[in-house]
Amino acid sequence: MNYFQKQLLWILVYAISMAMLEAAVVIYLRFLFYPDPQLLFPIQPMPALIIRVEVFREIATLLMLAGIAFVSAKSFWSRFGVFLLSFGIWDIFYYVFLKVFLNWPAGLLDWDVLFLLPVPWFGPVITPCLIAMLMVFWGGLLFYHERHPQYLAPNRYETALLLSGTAMALAAFMWDAISLLFRGDVQWNEPNMLGDMPQFIPEQFQWPVFLIGYLLMCLGVLLQTRRLRLYGSLVV
Repeated sequence: MNYFQKQLLWILVYAISMAMLEAAVVIYLRFLFYPDPQLLFPIQPMPALIIRVEVFREIATLLMLAGIAFVSAKSFWSRFGVFLLSFGIWDIFYYVFLKVFLNWPAGLLDWDVLFLLPVPWFGPVITPCLIAMLMVFWGGLLFYHERHPQYLAPNRYETALLLSGTAMALAAFMWDAISLLFRGDVQWNEPNMLGDMPQFIPEQFQWPVFLIGYLLMCLGVLLQTRRLRLYGSLVV
């Protein structure tokens, strides 16, 4: 087993272990605050302290992913690749463990609360899984080719595609929360506006916005992959 394979193995172990811990916390919360732990919506009221802790737990999770990226790679873009790779693996196995221990989700179109910052994100389970698979591919690509740091930075065309696609995907995820803010149904307050959203049930996901954004991101990653091959950086 070479150096890269050893690094990859421990990144996998770390990300999957994180996914197990994340799933455990969510399972505990559902049994504490939900009459039916398999029924996430409507959102049930939680104490402000619990929501505040959840916000800081999400921040801590991002810092942990950044930490493993920093110690696993040498350049900025290869570290970014490890961050994406571990994030994607963590997200996928998070749902695997929820399915194993809670038998949820029942299907990939079940809605979930995806993130809490800067506003709550909502979407069908398949949407973060699609993003996670792209993160695993792109992150693995960047990490594997860290010995060619001069080629890893996206060019302006790839950057434009990746940023615009990411913005559209984020808009789809935050659409419901932002709509509630504009209507004045909730306030953007501390610890998080999720605390003002009891009984909220998402109704319609912005599929066109998400899918266009996802295709733009995929195109950006594919263009970078093609460029790496043209430079002879990618082994085929």
